[in-house]
Amino acid sequence: MGIASKFNKGTGKKFNYEMDGKNFTYVKLSELKPDTTYTIKMFYINKKSKYGDAPCCVLDGNIVNLPKHTLDTVLEIINDAEAVEQINNGKFGIKSVSYEKDGKTLYAPEWVDIDW
Repeated sequence: MGIASKFNKGTGKKFNYEMDGKNFTYVKLSELKPDTTYTIKMFYINKKSKYGDAPCCVLDGNIVNLPKHTLDTVLEIINDAEAVEQINNGKFGIKSVSYEKDGKTLYAPEWVDIDW
């Protein structure tokens, strides 16, 4: 593969995971168990969100709505061949991390390398 090919960021299928015919529950990061690593099956961008493009990740049985501020990071992951390969191999995970800001508890994803 030459140097130029790394700039081909078409919309072709990148993830091996198939969502068709499966029932999923939409969840927030706050609904994931703390200190638990979940294997990410795939990412996608919800283009029909009321508030603009919304990043999501798919776990077994759940679709996690990610915070809007993670959109650029999720797009980078989707367009990174090595990250996509790790996701397709079950080696890319997520943890939900809580933090305090302005008296509120908020949640952010922590991306995790999985080696099990």
